[in-house]
Amino acid sequence: MPKYTLRLKKKIQNPLHLDKISPDGFIDKKINSINDIETWEGNKKVKLKSIFNIKKDLRYKTEEVIIEILGNMANARRIGYQMTKGKITIKGEGGMYLGESMKGGQIIVEGNTGSWLGSEMIGGTITVSGNVGDGIGAASRGTTKGMIGGKIIVNGNSGSDVGAWMQSGTIRICGNSKMFPGLHMKGGTIYIGGNCQGRIGAQMISGKIIISGNIQANPLPSFSFDNISSKARIEKDSIDGPFYVYTGDNNENGKGRIFINVESNSQLKWYEKFLES
Repeated sequence: MPKYTLRLKKKIQNPLHLDKISPDGFIDKKINSINDIETWEGNKKVKLKSIFNIKKDLRYKTEEVIIEILGNMANARRIGYQMTKGKITIKGEGGMYLGESMKGGQIIVEGNTGSWLGSEMIGGTITVSGNVGDGIGAASRGTTKGMIGGKIIVNGNSGSDVGAWMQSGTIRICGNSKMFPGLHMKGGTIYIGGNCQGRIGAQMISGKIIISGNIQANPLPSFSFDNISSKARIEKDSIDGPFYVYTGDNNENGKGRIFINVESNSQLKWYEKFLES
């Protein structure tokens, strides 16, 4: 399969809807057909060739289509929408709704990305080298079905509502997170390697949230302190603790678990008295 390189021609001022840029949309298409794909730039219908210089390289002998995007895509929307296979690499900003409803394949962003990364994701892997906005792996506004599979890795910081309504899959935030990670969570795993502002797991029913850094607000009162665990697991990886373990959300009869690093959260030490016989 070939590699397609899309080099941005100009600075994008208005929202650019690029849901048709995916390996599924490019497979078996001639370069002229790809150039003539229509999309929306703000309220104006344009062709891809007016936005990008597009090249098709037949020297690549991969089994799946590769798309490389060069330029600042901060105002782009829905790149990789519903993609099932192949690979997209963005060398620059990634925009909003990247990988929405993604089913397979791989997306790599060598920069920051906007909100709703991997929203309603089903499968595949998304990796972002920089920071990401709100709603990673979350349900779209007005719906209750978030991420149900796949993996999202963010090497920087995240906004709020990470994994809201999440049902399965894995989200790893290597940096800090804002409020409400795991809001309405029903399954899956969220890992935050840095600090978290708080309201962890509000109204969660199931799943697991692991915080290796400091939490800026105590666990919600609707969670019960359970024990201290020496480790926590993410898929096949073991994360060294120890961790305070909480269960809840009891307001939802939830059975979710929150692991909070002991050494980073001395303000929670008073919970240890509940372990005394």
